[in-house]
Amino acid sequence: MSDNKSYTGETGETNSDRNCTYWVRDDGYKFVTDPNEEILNLSRLTAYAEYGKEIHTADAHHELPALKIDAPAFLDAIPRGEHLRFHHSDPDVTEVDGIPLLRKSP
Repeated sequence: MSDNKSYTGETGETNSDRNCTYWVRDDGYKFVTDPNEEILNLSRLTAYAEYGKEIHTADAHHELPALKIDAPAFLDAIPRGEHLRFHHSDPDVTEVDGIPLLRKSP
């Protein structure tokens, strides 16, 4: 995250004068660039809001990977090793209300 460094642009604007920028990478992942030009992954921001500091040592797992929906209901905080194993295996799909989800076993 940001170290709260101050910013003054060429025209005298400061951090408080600037906005965040939302953008989508070619692979579909969404990001926000803050006024300090720090790039933040939207799924990790959402997971932080949902899980708190737990996400600092975990990955944000998309349960609908093809759509990369960043809603809390479709994100899970799981340890990096488990996340890598999960995606490099042939995980079972859990169907919820007719929607196939990649959910870790309880």
